[in-house]
Amino acid sequence: MIIAVDKGTAYTKTSELISFKSTIRKYSDNELNFSQDKIIVEYDKKKYVIGSNGKTNTNLFKSKHDETKLLVLTAIALSYPEESRIQTHLVTGLPIGRIGYEKDDMKRLFQYTHNAITVNNQKYIVDIGVAEIFPEGASSFYYLEDIDSGLIIDIGGLSIDVALYTRGRKLEKYSTYRLGVLPLYREIANYLGSKYSLTLNEWNVEEILKEGLFIDGNKVDLDISHIVNAYVQQIIQALEFDYNIPQIQKIFLTGGGGEFLYSYIKKIIPRSQLMNNPRFTNVLTYKLLGEVLFNG
Repeated sequence: MIIAVDKGTAYTKTSELISFKSTIRKYSDNELNFSQDKIIVEYDKKKYVIGSNGKTNTNLFKSKHDETKLLVLTAIALSYPEESRIQTHLVTGLPIGRIGYEKDDMKRLFQYTHNAITVNNQKYIVDIGVAEIFPEGASSFYYLEDIDSGLIIDIGGLSIDVALYTRGRKLEKYSTYRLGVLPLYREIANYLGSKYSLTLNEWNVEEILKEGLFIDGNKVDLDISHIVNAYVQQIIQALEFDYNIPQIQKIFLTGGGGEFLYSYIKKIIPRSQLMNNPRFTNVLTYKLLGEVLFNG
């Protein structure tokens, strides 16, 4: 068995199309769960609530995060809810700018480990065999069929991973920028909070972007294009500094942030394209590469 897990700053996703917020907080004995929708996890003699109100880590050093293993193991368990003992190889990723520094540490975190975890009162044993680490964003290029070259722009919650492939699918250059959408969501939260006397955070903004904002029972115009456009200009300037954007014929956006910013970026770079299933592109590519690697 092979499973791929993409532990992002905003969401943790698996190749089985499981997705939940990468938030963690300690479980309280008086915790209310009337709707039974919380992910309650017991691991290493501690109890947590995952994917609800909580903290998410905002630095890029994933192999150093205490919660990385907790989130990945939870994701594996949720991917196979009927299996009490899960034996699998694991494929996951690191920001492309960090993989040279952290790949070995990330492998040691998971490879050949025996793990006991309880998720929503169901006990699991997760035995991980070989763990392989691929670069975020850059790997997504192999999700494209019949494309020989191009620029991949993977916009996540905290970072943007960029990879330039030249003819023959040769990785020519890559970069990681701390320009993901969570800081943008915070700007929007501050703007809307001030305008309408609300207390909002970045997660509220994500919901507002999907459902709209209602004030006194009426849906209001968000009027946030000036904020988003200014942020997109920062992204474009960073890209233009490092890459010859006018010369690159094929430009692909992916990631949850790529899905949100696509229409704004396309106005500036009309030939840019949004990849299919952008929120899961990384993890689905990890799975494809893992099958080639492990199955020969």
